[in-house]
Amino acid sequence: MTARQSFTQGQVFTSAQANALAEATVAVNAQGTATSYTLLATDAGKLITFTGGSATITIPSSVLAVGDQVNVAQLGTAQVTFGTASGVTLVSDGTARKTKGQYAVATCVQYTTNEWLLLGNIKA
Repeated sequence: MTARQSFTQGQVFTSAQANALAEATVAVNAQGTATSYTLLATDAGKLITFTGGSATITIPSSVLAVGDQVNVAQLGTAQVTFGTASGVTLVSDGTARKTKGQYAVATCVQYTTNEWLLLGNIKA
């Protein structure tokens, strides 16, 4: 994602700024009724949605960059569980690794190499 643009009164809006603004919107990766999904490098900054039965999302090793974040939404009634590949550490409040309920959103942030923070509407 590109850095957030700031504008001043009377400034000419350039095509580069328009492109940066377009990249700042959140893209959606709709997984629908998938029961498992492994994050890809292209998922950085996206909202991944699940609508079906319970699903597991896996955070792989060395695919995303430090500072990348991925948002996950449980749009259906079944929980999304967060797992990791070998060599990846996921920390959260206590042992919380699942979305809390329908319409819950959780965010995964890679804060150092292969170490992720899970936060949001989550539970054990």
